[in-house]
Amino acid sequence: MKFIKFAQRSILIFLANLFIGLIGIIFLPILTRNLPIADYGMWVQLTVTVNLLTTLILMGLPSYSMVRFLAGEKDKKKIQNGFYSIAFVILITGLLMSSILFVFNDQISQILFAGNIFIVKILSLILIFSSLNIHFQYYFITFQQIKRYSLFICFKSITFILFVSSFVLLDLGIIGAATGYLCNEILFFLIIFLVIFLEIGVTFPKFTKLKEYLQLSVPTIPGSLSSWIVNSSDRYLIGILLGITAVGYYSPGYVLGNIVGMFASPITSILTSAISKSYNEKKEEEVTDLLQYSLKFFLVISIPATIGLSVLSKPLLIILSTQDIALNGYLITPFVAVAFLLLGLNNIIVNIIILKKKTKIIGIIWLFAALVNLILNLLLIPIFGILGSAIATLIAYSIPFVVLTYFSFRFIKLELKNISFAKIILASLPIIFIYKLLEPTSILNILIFVLISIVLYLILTILLKVFNKEELSLIKALFKL
Repeated sequence: MKFIKFAQRSILIFLANLFIGLIGIIFLPILTRNLPIADYGMWVQLTVTVNLLTTLILMGLPSYSMVRFLAGEKDKKKIQNGFYSIAFVILITGLLMSSILFVFNDQISQILFAGNIFIVKILSLILIFSSLNIHFQYYFITFQQIKRYSLFICFKSITFILFVSSFVLLDLGIIGAATGYLCNEILFFLIIFLVIFLEIGVTFPKFTKLKEYLQLSVPTIPGSLSSWIVNSSDRYLIGILLGITAVGYYSPGYVLGNIVGMFASPITSILTSAISKSYNEKKEEEVTDLLQYSLKFFLVISIPATIGLSVLSKPLLIILSTQDIALNGYLITPFVAVAFLLLGLNNIIVNIIILKKKTKIIGIIWLFAALVNLILNLLLIPIFGILGSAIATLIAYSIPFVVLTYFSFRFIKLELKNISFAKIILASLPIIFIYKLLEPTSILNILIFVLISIVLYLILTILLKVFNKEELSLIKALFKL
């Protein structure tokens, strides 16, 4: 029953992410076809920079400390104190970061935005609201209010696309796109804070648990920062070494490969909260079951998705962007897709280390992976161009997956033989042959290819007995409820 509830919540988030992914795909051609390639490159740099600086501002407090310590808490005063203690710290660090950007806006604009100072000023405001909004979203994850969480992230994505697209289609260019981004963050802040205020009220925190929160979250900052370096610094280095236009060629293929990460997000978003609650209740067998089922069901979806996105990269990019972008960037997708497959596995397994409060290990390993990524990018980009950066990304993601899996299994050993790696891969391989046979190029042909691939894959998973009787019973029970 515990896993069924967890799976239902994961499916709900998956459907929300699927919806977000689909409208995101619609959003991509609006940008690539209405902005000059250099402006699109600046847009990519803006979003990458927001991700970097919000990581520093948040310090892991919502995703690690709030989820770990407040999950299952019933005392309203303790919830208020914990939630607003973290919110206050985030607000102060956000204001500090924004002030630094304002002071050094000229230098930053020259390095990242081709001298466009106004983008840096908008960026500094986005950071404050974006950081608080992420914290507010984690409130619903922490207390397992998944329907609300899913509704909010869908709403935010819709309004984001409406705001940004409207400004872009009005020929306001990159400044308009950035302004739309800011407007959406402000709107979302007002709505989500009102909902939380109506539920728990507002109070000035006493910070009684702040030291404990920081002791857990601060050691993760090097890991989170290093994870960002592995995930996003390639855009910076490509811009520096090859120019901002090359970033525009690289990013759409990267976005397609990143879709694989969407399949891990529904699981990882609520897994920490779910297993923390079970672990706090001394239900260690339940923790192991949740981890093993999460790994298997992620692989069942992500392996065929990785293969499908890899073969469809070129025709999809031609449809969604331009012929020029597709021909320059379609080979990026397979490397990035495999990288995010490994990242998804890592983000599930690493919860074992979080449970044991050994988060320093995470920071050290990601720091090493980031260093490897930077060195490989500097070596490979001049030789292989943007493809060299994709190769570096894959190698860098392999490091934390291998090392953190080793350390995690020293604390809790999982039965990997039950996950059926080989059978899942074998059931997925025919996707390549179907693509070679059909060679889809139009939207209709791609949809037919996807439908045939899904049906054949499901048939093969049954014939190869990918799922055991207990797992089949869980699946049946899940869809009966």
